[in-house]
Amino acid sequence: MLPLRYFVSAPSITVVGKPSAALAAKIEADEKVRLEAQRVELGEEGLKKKAEQLKLAQTFNEREIPKEVLESFEVPSVSLGKNVSLRSFIHRVRGSSFVT
Repeated sequence: MLPLRYFVSAPSITVVGKPSAALAAKIEADEKVRLEAQRVELGEEGLKKKAEQLKLAQTFNEREIPKEVLESFEVPSVSLGKNVSLRSFIHRVRGSSFVT
C-alpha cells in the first residue's frame, strides 16, 4: 500500500533548529526597509491598484467550494490506522527535554 510504504515505513530524519534573536531582528528590520521601498516605488495610485487586486483575490479564494467537488474525493479506509505504530522520541538539549 503506497501510503504505508512512502509515509509510514519510509526512512526519516528530524532537524532540530535553535531560533536566533539576532537573526529575527535582522529579518524584521530588512522587511520594514523592503516594505517602505515598495510603498515608495508603487506610489499612492499603485497601492490603490494592489489593494483592489488583493480584494478580488480574497473574494475569489473565499468562494464556496462546489458540493460535487468535495464529494468527488474518496474517503480512505480507517483500517490503515491499525497498522501504524506511533513512536515518541525524547530529545534533550542542554538539560531541557521535549517530546516530538
